[in-house]
Amino acid sequence: MKRRTFCSEPNAAPTKRIKPEEDGKDLIGRDEEVKEIRLFLHNCLHARLGGSLYVCGSPGTGKTACLSYAIDQEVAPVPKLTKVSLNGNMFNSPNFVYGALLHAMTGRTSSSESDSIAGLNKLFKSCKLGKPMKPHNVLYFVLIDEVDQLIQKGHDRQVVLYQIFQWANAPGSNLILVGIANAIDLHDRYLPDLKKEVKLMIFQAYEREQLVQIMRFWMSKETPRFEDDAIELCARKIASKSGDVRMGLGLCRRALSLAKMTLADSVSFVHMKRALSSSSNSAYTATIKSLPLFQKYALCAILRCASLKITIKCVKATYKSMIKEWQLSGSLDSCELSESHLEHLQNNGIVTIGKTPPRKTSSDRSIILKVSPADVIESFDDNSLLTQLASGAKNKSNGTSFYAKG
Repeated sequence: MKRRTFCSEPNAAPTKRIKPEEDGKDLIGRDEEVKEIRLFLHNCLHARLGGSLYVCGSPGTGKTACLSYAIDQEVAPVPKLTKVSLNGNMFNSPNFVYGALLHAMTGRTSSSESDSIAGLNKLFKSCKLGKPMKPHNVLYFVLIDEVDQLIQKGHDRQVVLYQIFQWANAPGSNLILVGIANAIDLHDRYLPDLKKEVKLMIFQAYEREQLVQIMRFWMSKETPRFEDDAIELCARKIASKSGDVRMGLGLCRRALSLAKMTLADSVSFVHMKRALSSSSNSAYTATIKSLPLFQKYALCAILRCASLKITIKCVKATYKSMIKEWQLSGSLDSCELSESHLEHLQNNGIVTIGKTPPRKTSSDRSIILKVSPADVIESFDDNSLLTQLASGAKNKSNGTSFYAKG
């Protein structure tokens, strides 16, 4: 059966995600986690039967890198396997996931939610009660990043989340499901009836010694070289706060830039101290984090215009097409961004809007971003959707809602 991949994340900025090397030698401090993931996948694939795994932990703890490596090693070579990758942040409503799954696996656009569920019920086989479980000729592997976005807010019963995991955990199922999120309590709070069936794996925050090893590994490829006390300082600060290795690598890159600017022979303790100081004193990060969602989208539109002469007209047009292409919720109902909304970004010190040029309209005014693109993306934390929007990624779903109009 032909494999389909849907909504796979494009390569993000290097400060946000780390692509594991082919031999996995860069997955420092995660040997046990990788072994456990591979064992789960191997057992399911060897038996040709389904199952579910929920991987959780704070941002920057290696969840995605370890899963990517394990999937490449165990899932990629398997015949007669349909592999699908989704991101829960892509849907205006959690129940859109049914149509997205059916579309990714069959290419078919369903007419309704019930039609999608019926189609998926036919794909995801299970054995009858009391019957022996038999290996399946065709298997399905589904990876859902940010699976917590499928939680139906205000609902006592989480029908969507439960249904997805129930398909994988039905006796003799042919669906292997892996969900990823930061929330450690999703398993207990929203899937109590399936708690025993869903395998749980928690990624703990990196410790100082692990952070030192990881930073040395990645920074060994850079010049000038890093002095030991610079790495130690960065690892100690990160370990005392979040243990987020991506934040630590971002600080290392900032210190590296400072060293290159001064033509230094090495990245020293002083360079790292300055990098830490500039990071902690950045008022923009907190400001961007506090913005309404549609203004964060507006910032993404500005970044997507970065290769052009940025004007209000350009940003408004880019914003409108981006909202429609990605079918974004939390945006303005009309998909229109007004000049006053952009002026709000100026009032917060994030952009500067120029004067109206001679014989031009106010929409021809220029916009200058006062924050570096890297700092804007860093302010988005672990929100992969905003990161994709800011990087100019295309929506691989082609803007479809996965349900036919009419």
